[in-house]
Amino acid sequence: MSEALYDCAQKTDIHAVIQTFEASEPLIPDTLVEISRAYDLSIIEASETMMPLLESLLFESGRPLVLFPASHVCGRIDTVAIAWDGSAPLSTALTGARLFLEGASKVILISITDDGSMNEKARTRYADVLRNSGLDVEVVVARANGEEVAFAIQSTARAVHSDLLVAGAYRHSKMRELVLGGVTRSLLADLEMPVLVAP
Repeated sequence: MSEALYDCAQKTDIHAVIQTFEASEPLIPDTLVEISRAYDLSIIEASETMMPLLESLLFESGRPLVLFPASHVCGRIDTVAIAWDGSAPLSTALTGARLFLEGASKVILISITDDGSMNEKARTRYADVLRNSGLDVEVVVARANGEEVAFAIQSTARAVHSDLLVAGAYRHSKMRELVLGGVTRSLLADLEMPVLVAP
């Protein structure tokens, strides 16, 4: 596995480092959170068994996560979709996605709305910033039509042939316990494509 990683990294002129560590339950999440703070982002497989670890990394590391579905094999990231909602978590995710955006040939801003309440002015401003950076930008507005928003976001991103989806992540306080917001939990629990998320 490590040899394959180093080989792929070398072919793309990326310096790869594999960080090993020793820890046992229940200290593994805390150890990984501490390690992840030293790096720009963490890449991890999204699965039900990994959900507690994902939540710890997502909300305690201060770094974005790139999540892959267990069944997905990723190639070149050429088209990046952004689940646009104009929020602070999305702004954090976009900062973490800068490397992917700079290497993309196309960026698609996706807004899912059933009531037309999206802040179009903010979306247009961000699209202009990307265009001024030399990127080809498209805006897609879609309706959920009764589907879960997370499903509508992913199905729209796949329909426009995106290789990576960038989204903000939300959490809610419930009886002093921080839990993932509904759309975020649905997105991570039923991941169908690589997603970069940040709180």
